[in-house]
Amino acid sequence: MRYYAILFDIDGTLLNSTPAFEEIMVQACQRLDWPAPPPDMMQQLMTYRRDPIEMLFGEVADAAERQQALHEAAQAVWEPLFKQIAHPFEDAIDVLQQFEELGFRLGIVTDSNHQVVKRITSQPGCPAMDVIITREESGVRKPDPRPMQLALDGIGLDPSAVIYVGDNPGDVEAGAAVGMSVVGITTGPSSSETLYAAGAVAVVNSLSELTGLLKLAPPVVTGELTTGLGVASSFTSANGIQGWLNQALGETVYPGTINLECSDKTAEVVARHRHDPWLRKHLLAGAGHYCDAHFHPVTLATTDGRRETPALLMWPEVPDYPPTKLELVCALPLREQWQLSDRQTLTIRYESSDEFT
Repeated sequence: MRYYAILFDIDGTLLNSTPAFEEIMVQACQRLDWPAPPPDMMQQLMTYRRDPIEMLFGEVADAAERQQALHEAAQAVWEPLFKQIAHPFEDAIDVLQQFEELGFRLGIVTDSNHQVVKRITSQPGCPAMDVIITREESGVRKPDPRPMQLALDGIGLDPSAVIYVGDNPGDVEAGAAVGMSVVGITTGPSSSETLYAAGAVAVVNSLSELTGLLKLAPPVVTGELTTGLGVASSFTSANGIQGWLNQALGETVYPGTINLECSDKTAEVVARHRHDPWLRKHLLAGAGHYCDAHFHPVTLATTDGRRETPALLMWPEVPDYPPTKLELVCALPLREQWQLSDRQTLTIRYESSDEFT
């Protein structure tokens, strides 16, 4: 499998917190003078989504009141027990560092809060996260797909280039609902069989196994077609430049450029792509009144994937170049042949360097 960004669940995935939650439930029940929870309570809650009150008492008329009492008792003991018992898995920070070095964008999507997230992000050597979504941002819990969509919006990538790693069926379902591939991990309460049944594309038994499973994938970004200034045709037709463009593209370029407008988030991603060593890139040295420019070989396509063509994504070396402008050259009169109009969305898929494939 080849992906470009990897997002992680926290509890049971990066953070070995299941024993902490089990002890919290035990002590909460003791405070309420309730029956002791069964040993597999966390598995029943997280994997099979059982109701804790039904598990402890069966069907009771005051289930809502008991649920509130359990919540309050758990909150009373939560912080000291979690701090004492919950710790990052031994390989968590090393694995995050490896993925950062490989060029992956990193993120966290969790039903927990930022206090729990800091148990990972405050660890020495933990890479900076490109996006963090907790229940405080989303207002919902997985398998609701909203947290995943917020993460995609934040990281600025197409879901086909993003993978999610989680330890329970809700993680798998939430990621799949927005088009991500999801890798299950058995370091939480769910079994391999349960995660596969929920739709996981693969299941690993440790974070360390991920580095052998995943590789980089050329990223995909999108932009809306817009009308340019109409001056690029002289540049693409200039002596020396046209021949260079033809050679870089592998076809005869059509005079002019295609202009796309992208979001601020996508512009941030594109800016990082300009310096990614594993993406193919050509430098066209400036001549006369033309500046230096870099060109990424890409595939330009309609969002439905029915039409695509090779193209060159241009990056002029000028300080005032608009960050949300994506300018491309290709061999087609694109608007006419594809019958396009302004505001239509097109996708750009980069190519990886041979050195990194």
